[in-house]
Amino acid sequence: VLVWDRGKLYSANHLCRLIAVIDPYTAVGSGRKAALGAMAMGASAHRAVQVACRIDPYTAAPVRTMRVR
Repeated sequence: VLVWDRGKLYSANHLCRLIAVIDPYTAVGSGRKAALGAMAMGASAHRAVQVACRIDPYTAAPVRTMRVR
């Protein structure tokens, strides 16, 4: 899970404790590693999930994105 609170992004660990996200991008879910690898190579978040769909059997299209201000 990702939590956006007062302009800061947090992810929850396995104990449900919030941890501040300090990296310029993040991902959650079964395709997390594939998506992070794609973004490390310069892919957009949308493209990174499309890549994860091809690699991870539990990640599937359609891919929908939203922008948070």
